[in-house]
Parts: sequence; C-alpha cells; structure tokens
Amino acid sequence: MSRSQGRKQALDDALDVVSDLLKIAAVVSDTVSVPALRPVVSILSELIQRVKDTRTNTESEAVFFEKTKTLGEVIRKKVEEANAAPGGGNSVLQEQVITLSSALGKIQEMADGLRGGEGFRGSCKRLLSVTRNQETLDKMNKQLMTAQEMFITEVQLATQTAVGRIEQVVINAEERKVIDNIPHADAGYLSVKEMKSGFMQGTRNDTFGTLKAWTGADDSAHIREPVFLLTAGAGLGKSAVAHQLCVRLSDPKQLGLNLGASFFFSRGGIDSAYTLFSTIARQLALTQPRIRPVLVDAAQRFLDGGKEQQARRTFDELLLKPLTEHSDDAVFNETTFIIIDGLDECKDRELIPELLRCLLELVRGVPWIRVFLATRPEPHILSVLIPAVDIVHHQRLDDPQTINESKESVELYLRQTIPEIHPYGDFVRAHPDMLDRLVNRANGLFIYARVAVNYLEMYDTHPDERLALLLESKDVRLSPLDKLYLQVLQSAFPSHNLAEWPAMHKRFHDFLTFIALHLKPLPPAAISLLLMLTEDDVLWMAGRLRAVLLINKAGDLVPLHATFSEFLLDSKRCIDALYHIDKPQGSAFLHVRLEDGQP
Repeated sequence: MSRSQGRKQALDDALDVVSDLLKIAAVVSDTVSVPALRPVVSILSELIQRVKDTRTNTESEAVFFEKTKTLGEVIRKKVEEANAAPGGGNSVLQEQVITLSSALGKIQEMADGLRGGEGFRGSCKRLLSVTRNQETLDKMNKQLMTAQEMFITEVQLATQTAVGRIEQVVINAEERKVIDNIPHADAGYLSVKEMKSGFMQGTRNDTFGTLKAWTGADDSAHIREPVFLLTAGAGLGKSAVAHQLCVRLSDPKQLGLNLGASFFFSRGGIDSAYTLFSTIARQLALTQPRIRPVLVDAAQRFLDGGKEQQARRTFDELLLKPLTEHSDDAVFNETTFIIIDGLDECKDRELIPELLRCLLELVRGVPWIRVFLATRPEPHILSVLIPAVDIVHHQRLDDPQTINESKESVELYLRQTIPEIHPYGDFVRAHPDMLDRLVNRANGLFIYARVAVNYLEMYDTHPDERLALLLESKDVRLSPLDKLYLQVLQSAFPSHNLAEWPAMHKRFHDFLTFIALHLKPLPPAAISLLLMLTEDDVLWMAGRLRAVLLINKAGDLVPLHATFSEFLLDSKRCIDALYHIDKPQGSAFLHVRLEDGQP
C-alpha cells in the first residue's frame, strides 16, 4: 500500500467509526444515560474534516486519523458495554464522556492553527506551511493520545460496579498531580515515528507465533522465561515488531494481555537512559489501576528528593521496592508487559549494563512482570543478558532460521508498494524482472526497501532509468544500502554541481554535518539559525533528501534511520568526499555554532 493510499485508508476508517458512533448516539439516550456522547461525536467529525482540509498528506495526518479511529472504537465499545449492563445506565461513563468532551474541545482550539486548502502555491511556502501544520498536528496527536489514555483508564473497570465490585478507577486530583510530576519522556509506542511503527499485516508470522507463546496468548505453547530478547542488525525491522507487539497487547479484544508500559529509544531523539525507569513507573501508574495507589505513594516519597536523581535510586524507589513489597498480593497478580526498543540507540552506553541488571532484578522479584527488549546485538548489551539463560529467551531476526521471514516481509512490502507508485506500476508489470532484482537487492533489509520506495516516489519520470540507477553494481566495495544512500545524495545534489559551486557545497555540507552529528533534534527554523542559513535553504535541502529524512511528531528534522548518519560519518562507506562528514571537524564546527549562542 502506498503512502497516499495508507492516508486515505486511515481517513476512511476514522470516518466509518465516527459514522457508527453517530448511529449509536441517535438511539443511545433511550437505554444509556450518556447525553454527552453527541457533542463528542460532533467534535470528532469536525476535527477529521479540519485535518482532511489541510491536505498535507504527512505522517502526522495519517497518525491523527488512526488515533481518531482508535478513540472512536474505544468509545463505541464502552457505550455498548454500558448498554448491555444490567439495569442500563452508567454514571461513571457519563462523567468520563463529559471529561473527554472537554479534552477534545481543547484539541479543537489547537486545530484553529491549521492552514491549507485551495490556492496554496509555491513549493517552499507549501513546505513551510506543511511543517507548521505538522507541528500543530503533532500537538493535537499528543493531546488526543493523552485524552484516550485517561478515558480508557477511568472507565475500564466501571462495569464491575454492577456486581458490587467497586475499585478506584478514576484518578483523583491528588494522584493526577503526583503522576504528572514524575519525570518522563514521550517514548511510548503511540509516540514513535513512522519508521519504527511500519508493520505490514500478514508478515512475521513465525516471530509472532513465538511471541504468542511467550505472552501466553497461545495456550498450546508457552515460553517460561520472563524476558524476551529480540536482536538483529540495523534495518531488519526490530522496532516494527516491538511496536506491533504493543498494539496487540493493547487490543481490548485480547483478553488476558496487558501492556503496562513501553519505551522506544531513538537516536537523536529519545536517547537518554535517565528517564527510562521514571517513564515506566509513570505509565504503569496510568495504565494499571490495581497498583496505582502503591506507585503514587512511592512517587510522593521519591519526589521529596527532587525530580533528577540517579538511575539506580529511581529504579529502587519507583519500581523495585513498591512492586516487590506487594508481589504476592492476589490483586496484583496479573501478568503485565513492559516493552523496550532500541537499547543500542541510547547515548548513555555506560549506563545500559546497569539498567539491564536492574530489569533482570525486577523480573526475578516480581513474577507477574514480563519484559520485551529489542536491540542490535552489541557487546555491552549481550554481555549482561546472554548469561541470564534461566530468565532470558533470545531470538535473532537475522539468523538462518528467521532470515527468510525477513526476506518474505520485505518482498511483500516491495511488491505491494512499487506497483502503486506512478509511473512505476506500468513499468514493473511490463518488466517484472526489474522488481525481482530490486527484491533480491533488498535481501530482507527493510530500511533498504523503505528508502528505495521513498526515492522512487520522488522521481516520477523515466522509471527505467531510476530503477536502473538503484540496481547498478559498479562498486563492489559497498553494501547495497550504502550504494542506495550514495545514489540518493548524488541524485539530489549531483557531485559535479557541488564541485562547480563551492558556496552551495558549503551550505549543503553544513546541513549534512548537522544531520550526522547534532544530538539534539531541532525544527527547520532552529536549524537555519544554528547553521546561519535561511529557513528556505533548510527546507529546500530537506525536501531534496526526503527519501532519507523526515519531520518527526515533535516537528524536528531527523534521519529516517540511524544508518544514514552512520553512513555519512564512515569514509569507507561514504566513499565520495563531497558527502562524507569528518566527525572531529564536524563536532568542532557545531560546537563553535553553539558557543556563538545559537540553538
């Protein structure tokens, strides 16, 4: 499915769910006292139309439609449950729908900042407006996610009141204040960028068969180890598996599966280890009503010592002590999953071994906690986990037994996507061997397939020449991915142009230096200040390299994948000196810019 098709499908799905809610709202007042449902549906409908009218066709837009659909499905499920409850009516549901309506009203106010529609002309101006729309959409997505989390948390046990079991579901104001003060990063699975969440249904069946056995979703098989370690080299889809696991564990239809917390490291984004344990504790307090009072009490004591404390103390005070003290309580005894992705992308490498030892200590002390870890197989990580064979199940995506699954997934992606890109569809149908060769060139590497698709989407003429460029094999020194990265750079900024125009080469080289080395992600406007370029220059260069760059949910310009930065910094991989970034010189350049008082 192409990106535009994916956006349209997300929009159609969201509209279908809201349409169903409208039908429910029309009759629900006769059976369930939820009059606030009508305003909620009205606001959702208006928000979908406002976002649709921006016509930005960005990841943030598709994410908004997907989040709207998910929220609509949750509302529908809760209303239907209340309708079926003995005696009908549900005051808790009504109260929380009113709260949700208020939260959506604030998102409605944010939507006033969206721009777009007919009469919008000029590539640079359009890209600037798209960037601003994306920043607004990212804020809306974040608020929508928060509203959804709170709505689910505050009504998920309401139906139990019918049989006389009253539990604290609604987070009171004091608890809310404490939870909000727990230091955290926006690193949950609903916050990750598109590259990490790109999973194609129908793929990775063997891997998810194993994960079903580990989660307990498959009664016929069971993997007893409480830690599941998934390793593979760069670009093989580890993050997509981790994200999809979060989605499945969060599915209300999957009874007995319970996602407690998720944390996705991202190089150049969420890459600090210091907020890992506090973020996990905060998410557990939000998603697990049964243990919330214990975690809130622990957080109150912890915060007396200040928000910024050592990682080990944070782990002990917010997780280990409160959970182990109650590990035998029957009310706590529900298997809860913690998902952590991208350990290799954490910049605090020296802390990772200690953090892993903490996690192993947690699962040994709290039998209902299970932890999933996805990472490249780096020594400082494996040296801690591999010896713990009694509690760690290790699966490799790139070993001979599973590499064929990766190849099948990538092949499916390419064969479904490229025929949908104009004008490549007609060409590959007439020359199927070209698509076969591209599939073979990808060799199961998802990042290669994704960049190749992005590259082809950028150039809509001469499909024979563009595919031929991707399939060239002149330099045997380079891997297929490195050849692809070099082709992206040479197509966007031909080497003869850079050699002829030194001033342009200097601007471009400074831009690449930031992409390769700057540890703090920034939006295009801030990058222009740092590099002393115009914002139009930054947007133009980013647009030329959109096959390998993206603007994330925070509005920051970042590489699509960490391997692009690694490529730029390695002279044995980036063999054209016009594009290679020398790390010491580049670091010194950025240091001077920062010392001059720039961002």
